[in-house]
Amino acid sequence: MGKCKFAESWLDVPDFKPWLQPVADNIKEAYCTLCKKKITALIPIDATLKSHMHGASHKAAVGRRERQLSIASFCATANVAPLQAPLPNEASANVTPPPAAPNEANVTATTMATNVRTATSASSSADIRVALGGTPTLRAEVIWCLDTAVKHHSLNSNENISDVFKAMFPDSDIAKTFACGKDKTGYIIRFGLAPYFKQQLVDTINKAGQFVLMFDESLNQLTKKKQLDVHIRFWEDDRVQSRYIGSQFLGHGNADDLLHHIKECVAKLNMRQLLSISMDGPNVNLKLADLLQMEHAELYGAHLVNVGSCGLHTLHNAVKAGFTMWQLDKLL
Repeated sequence: MGKCKFAESWLDVPDFKPWLQPVADNIKEAYCTLCKKKITALIPIDATLKSHMHGASHKAAVGRRERQLSIASFCATANVAPLQAPLPNEASANVTPPPAAPNEANVTATTMATNVRTATSASSSADIRVALGGTPTLRAEVIWCLDTAVKHHSLNSNENISDVFKAMFPDSDIAKTFACGKDKTGYIIRFGLAPYFKQQLVDTINKAGQFVLMFDESLNQLTKKKQLDVHIRFWEDDRVQSRYIGSQFLGHGNADDLLHHIKECVAKLNMRQLLSISMDGPNVNLKLADLLQMEHAELYGAHLVNVGSCGLHTLHNAVKAGFTMWQLDKLL
């Protein structure tokens, strides 16, 4: 009968050590951590362990264990050179991220203009004249364009607005020279303000550290083309920020086409800091994830964290399963 008892010395046997554990309340059983099952000794237990070790299910579990990536493989090595070296003037620039976005209900063109001026006063990488203008009149036009964008007014609503201001403020030199119709409004927003704010966002993301890339594609009913929207999720000011970074329009595309368009959207980001991707589950997206995983490992020596196709669903289900004992599912 003594031969059927679990021996502590078996924990030091090289063949048993990686997976063998004793069972606390039964000295005639052993536990396999790979197969997640108890091993009962119908014959002397050492012979039972050897038989279990050579079984097909245990060998399959060992294979899965060997293919599993370690935590260290997800961390880039320090000796890998960056993909693109910073320009000389950018290396010395102390880039200050823009202030945290205020409550959307309280956002005005004036506060946005103030934030722009504050953010750029300490940074030499952005030209304040592009955003607020080099003259009082141009500064007023920029603030008016900001107000148009914040309140989602149409560009046509600004047509002949200069005549209105001249009638309202006949003693104002700025009103006399103010000219901001629909064409000029669109030009200032697209070629002046948009590049400036996007660069501020890129600088903030690169400074924040690791980030998650999220993308989704759907049919744009207006253009009748597929629209690929890309968002970035990162940590800033003690909370998670999710920001829109850009869109790409494409026809019918495969995984290689999608990867090409995504890389165009995030060309200015430090992709070494990419932690994971979030997407829906079509097969073309899964193929894209494999391509991006291989490219990231080749360039930066690290693996992306794989949490499935959609990180939000995975996290939600994990939390829900973790609190099953609290019967939290009855409240959801």
